[in-house]
Amino acid sequence: VDSTMATADSDGSSTNPMEIELNRLLSASGGKTKLRLAVFGGGNAYGIGLARRFDAFPYLLSDSVDNFAHTSTGPNYFSVCTETVVGDDKIYDVIIFDYWLKYGEGLAELVRRLRQRYPRAIMVFVRTWLPIHFKRKSAENETDVQTIEQWKQSVGISDETDVNTLIQMLREDDGYWYLPTHNNADAAVTEIAQSVNGIDFKFPVLDDPKDTLIAYLSRFDVHKHVHVNELGHQLIANALYVQIEATLLSRGESESDQVGHSMHGDWGNGDECMLWFNNGATAGLTYSDTIAMDEFESRDGWYALEVNEEGWIDVPNKLHDEDFTTRTLWLSYMTSPEDDVYPQLEITVSDTSTVLETVHKNDKHHSIRTVAVGQVPQGETTRIYLKPLNTTSKPFRIVGTSFTNEIATPSEFGFGPTHG
Repeated sequence: VDSTMATADSDGSSTNPMEIELNRLLSASGGKTKLRLAVFGGGNAYGIGLARRFDAFPYLLSDSVDNFAHTSTGPNYFSVCTETVVGDDKIYDVIIFDYWLKYGEGLAELVRRLRQRYPRAIMVFVRTWLPIHFKRKSAENETDVQTIEQWKQSVGISDETDVNTLIQMLREDDGYWYLPTHNNADAAVTEIAQSVNGIDFKFPVLDDPKDTLIAYLSRFDVHKHVHVNELGHQLIANALYVQIEATLLSRGESESDQVGHSMHGDWGNGDECMLWFNNGATAGLTYSDTIAMDEFESRDGWYALEVNEEGWIDVPNKLHDEDFTTRTLWLSYMTSPEDDVYPQLEITVSDTSTVLETVHKNDKHHSIRTVAVGQVPQGETTRIYLKPLNTTSKPFRIVGTSFTNEIATPSEFGFGPTHG
């Protein structure tokens, strides 16, 4: 920690609560727990940017880790398809969520469903800001806002500059640095964590944001400042280890007590999601010979059922719940920002027909669109009929079918563990 930022007693110790917390965090020593972990989150929880992703903080915490984190998606898919993703045989002692700024994409519902299934699990909520989040102005009342990357470029600091040199130049910089607040996200995650008596972990922020940046900078990748590095992952793992052990102590339990239990709840109304975009797997699905599975993008391994002519698919709905006689069928398919790439398609489900549009104006990329296409009976297989309505450069491409718990709703675009 930079010695210029501390307020100290005569013995040299800090009297600022946030500095005390920061020093405790930076000096914490952890260990590996025997607890069984499930992890949901984004790039940092996944381990993106590391030479070995298994050096990410979940794997430093435990040897028993199911890591459901993905680099580019929020919690929506997992909140909708929780049972499908986790399965019926797993038991977890600790469940970690790293969705701070994406909380609005279904975090509350994901937590609710996992708490129902795992009433004893310790739930941990991680909020890790990144150096790229910090902003700089030439003076507090000016409007010339820069990111750390833009500031580096403006003063001639290359991506190859070592972290110690970068820290020294930050110390000498006389600009005004600040960390934008995310009050809604902070309040929402805190409320969700409190609702399940969870651990709410975040990096302490000092009174001077530049001092905060200097204190942590060596814990992030020095080139682009968008990922936690090996030191940062060890820091998070150490801190979580301490907090998890403290939680067990407050319960009057040991790791052995937690690992020894096998109690779990149910999945409520359940879900059944079948997305083959990443693997081409359609177990239990049958379709006419006018429809074929194709790896349409071999570089990334993207698959779709291609509807070349009028045809049908038999979709099984294996869910049984006394609260429902039917379930909503959700269909996921490819769309493009350009006309004449994918055809419009008429889909008929239980004698009700709908025309599916395949053009979107969200961005310049092909995207998965997920929409409700009709109601189908529980416990039965329903035949849906598909009819392309025009000729285009590519066939209509289906990448998944889903049944939800009728509470969580798939996002229209980008639904899935990863998307194009």
